[in-house]
Amino acid sequence: MDLTQGLVYKHLTRLALPSAVALFFATMFFMVDTYFAGMISTEAQAALTVSFPVFFIIVSMMNGMAIGAQTLIANFLGEGRHERAKELSVQSLYFGAVFSLIMAAFGFFFAPSLLQFLGAKGAVAEYAERYIRITFLYCVFPVTTHVVNGILMSYGLAKPFRNWLIIGFFLHLTLDPWLIFGGMGLPAFGFDGIVYSTALTMFLGSCFMFYCLNERGIISKIAVGRLKPEWIAFQEIARQSLPATLNLLSVAIGLFITTGFVFQFGKNAAAAFGIGMRLQQLFLIATVGLSSAALAIISQNHGAKKFARVEECIRFSLYSGGVIMLASFLVLNAAPRQLMSIFSHDRDVIETGVSFLRIYSFTGFFLMGLNILTAAMQGMKNPITALMIGFGRQVVVPLIALPILIGWFEAPLESVWYMTLAVSVLFTALAFVQTKRILTEKSKPFNEKP
Repeated sequence: MDLTQGLVYKHLTRLALPSAVALFFATMFFMVDTYFAGMISTEAQAALTVSFPVFFIIVSMMNGMAIGAQTLIANFLGEGRHERAKELSVQSLYFGAVFSLIMAAFGFFFAPSLLQFLGAKGAVAEYAERYIRITFLYCVFPVTTHVVNGILMSYGLAKPFRNWLIIGFFLHLTLDPWLIFGGMGLPAFGFDGIVYSTALTMFLGSCFMFYCLNERGIISKIAVGRLKPEWIAFQEIARQSLPATLNLLSVAIGLFITTGFVFQFGKNAAAAFGIGMRLQQLFLIATVGLSSAALAIISQNHGAKKFARVEECIRFSLYSGGVIMLASFLVLNAAPRQLMSIFSHDRDVIETGVSFLRIYSFTGFFLMGLNILTAAMQGMKNPITALMIGFGRQVVVPLIALPILIGWFEAPLESVWYMTLAVSVLFTALAFVQTKRILTEKSKPFNEKP
């Protein structure tokens, strides 16, 4: 679909709504794990929390590769180079497969060290190690699914990913309790049933998405067989994918750091943090859908040198995201205790989660802005600036601030939430200034007022 013509807000709405629905069901997918882990034990829930930063390494890699593929392919489409766009689609799949093998080896062998860094002990560490090792072994399936989605999004096709995640959620909702508790001829796998259910669902998802890609004629089995992996193409993809991956990986590192300090306050604090993060994601996903749609629109229009449309897309995305986060703010402050009690009956977990949700309801506005501004910089082929902002916010500042707050001043747990809010405000302002600068520099040679 040509995103360089027609009304920008209509394109944004048409792409953002399916993306938001897809991300909602992706979040609910992992909410299923949190819910059933709570039926096993608090230690099982804490294991999922401590595993999440490690799992986010995979999330960073697969989304970074999807962003890189989407940016490059959409820019080529905007330039009118349709054959090159198809070639890059095939090369992106090869690129994802190679990196999946590297990630699988890394995660399987280094899982114990990562968990030791996070301070996991006893049953929590035992659960988490099994979860992480198996997750890394099947990572090729979610990576393939997300790279294919990046390719489809560059063509303005958001519905296949949405359709799969709706199907996948209900499949996972069925498989999780079945594999955990057994029945109908299957033994009870306990905690391991969670990861087995996820692996099977992810495999089916990659098959479904690849079928959709082939059905729409973007690539074919013949094209995949004819085009061999190309080092030059890999370099081209890596220039966009790796900064985006590292930017997302900085989120994982930031979660490592934050989770490590939260664990100093006990397993109940860790469980509350994990539940609270997932609840907040339910509302942030709509704005992530906006940023994904904005990336496709900005990339195509950047390739076509239509910078006024780029600015229009950024402005409308920020406005729409602000409205969504206002609704989030109202809901999280109106019923935080009721929301937490859905996932835990432990009083300490619930009260800690209430504190988290009240503070993070403010933080959500700035996280939304960062998501959209980061997509804008990536779409304009400037991922390095986005990486520097993300790394500073997620890694550098927390590494300095948290040891001072908790180690030196012995500040309470709430200080972690307040620090995150303050840092988000600062770096959102910086991202806005840098996005405006990049847009001005890009548009100047074409004498088009942004």
